Amino acid sequence: MKQRLITGIIAGIVFLGFCFLGGLPYHILVLAMALIGYYEFVRMTQVPSFGGIAMLGYLGILMFMFPWSLLDIPFPLQWNMRFGYFYFCLCS
Repeated sequence: MKQRLITGIIAGIVFLGFCFLGGLPYHILVLAMALIGYYEFVRMTQVPSFGGIAMLGYLGILMFMFPWSLLDIPFPLQWNMRFGYFYFCLCS
């Protein structure tokens, strides 16, 4: 229990540090947390972690969580295609 408490305090300090830094480091942290969360969800539902359906989910998370505007990279899909892609990811 003591180890979990210490790990939680350290993780909280690191997270607050990224929050104060903001910008790209914060967005990368949020992207990593989203990918890890989705990986845990896939494992919980007993879908193969790197199977076809899971890979579509990882791709969807990368597409929507990647800091496109922060890096001045245009989003690869137009607005009207985004909702179709999102709907496709939800249905698969």
